[in-house]
Amino acid sequence: MGGQDKGLLIYQGRPLVCYALEALSGVADQVLINANRNLDIYEALGYPVFCDETADYPGPLAGLLTALRRAVTPWVLTLPCDMPCFGESDLIRLCSAWQPGKPAICTVDDGVRLHPVVALVDRGLADSLACYLSGGGRKVQTWFCEQPLIRVDFSDRAGALRNLNTPDDWE
Repeated sequence: MGGQDKGLLIYQGRPLVCYALEALSGVADQVLINANRNLDIYEALGYPVFCDETADYPGPLAGLLTALRRAVTPWVLTLPCDMPCFGESDLIRLCSAWQPGKPAICTVDDGVRLHPVVALVDRGLADSLACYLSGGGRKVQTWFCEQPLIRVDFSDRAGALRNLNTPDDWE
């Protein structure tokens, strides 16, 4: 997006981050925002804001690691700010697939591919993720597939999984 802070881009009259916050606040006991710039703007939204704990900002997994270390619940539910059509009912559906004592990650599959940035992740995986990142790993899907995994079928909601990542996506 040309270096713009995606979470603050306006989509249908609201910053993208507001869609994720609305969906998460209806499901989660605690909502955290992971951001590495414009912290004052994010803090004004009324939720705790945390920067990546790693110095080189290696991508979404760094934000997940921060959340796993900061959360007070046994698991962390993640939703990126660039999926404004994925709502509270979708998150409830994802969470309903959780099987305590079984796989450590639930994530969304649209029938073609995983969307691992939408996930329910056991906090007990923080050390594994830290090791993966310190070894140079950066791909979310690679790390996820190394963990016990539940793939939740969202093929009927594939449109809700569309990311607004590029100017073409906004068109």
